[in-house]
Amino acid sequence: MRRTNYSDKFANKTYHLAKSGLKNKQISDTLGIAPATFSTWLRKYPKLRKALKKGREFIRKDNGEIITFKEHVFGNMPTDVRDSWNVVNAIENASTRMGKIEELCKKNGKRFRQHLLICAILNSNYNITRACESVGVSFVLFNQWKEKDDDFRKVFDYLLESKKDFYEECFIKLVASGDSPATIYAVKTQLRDRGYGDVSKSEVRKVVDNRLTIKIEDMNLPTESKRKLLEEFRSRKVIDSKAV
Repeated sequence: MRRTNYSDKFANKTYHLAKSGLKNKQISDTLGIAPATFSTWLRKYPKLRKALKKGREFIRKDNGEIITFKEHVFGNMPTDVRDSWNVVNAIENASTRMGKIEELCKKNGKRFRQHLLICAILNSNYNITRACESVGVSFVLFNQWKEKDDDFRKVFDYLLESKKDFYEECFIKLVASGDSPATIYAVKTQLRDRGYGDVSKSEVRKVVDNRLTIKIEDMNLPTESKRKLLEEFRSRKVIDSKAV
């Protein structure tokens, strides 16, 4: 029997099911809820929406291991960048951490602080202002590095590309799993040259403009037949001409 009454316990279960890689319909089936009911609950209960979103922040690798987006990017970053971040991220007290950052940057130079900034950007979900503040870098200095320091710009660009790669990997897996919305979007955007794209407004207008116009009064039909035909067209809103 399908469940119809919501409880917060569904939020916790939804989080773990989403984390395991299940789609919405699979989640609702596992919970014993109709897909339509699950969709209604998502719109109505913020806690359930948050749980689903949080669970979807994970990605399942080919070997079955589940990792977060941050782990995905960190795993593809240079070893020295990860090591630099781990040194200061382990310090819980903010003032102590900033003091350690200044000490290490004074010893290791500008490149070390740049590496910390890259990790802070990732750790703050790409909030540049907050990341800069966390490692003692002004926003002006960040822009200077990005514009004038080729090495820093390459690492920063790599970070942005990694985010795109992650999204693309998730999207391709959705298509491979048979997810209908993802497949439709992929076909429309990637197979336009094969005629699968949306019909443009200009094409629709061309069809409408080239429609055949026939005057009822010119038809070789009895007057009563013309009248009935006119009434039928008007009922279907095909024409708007006056009666003959």
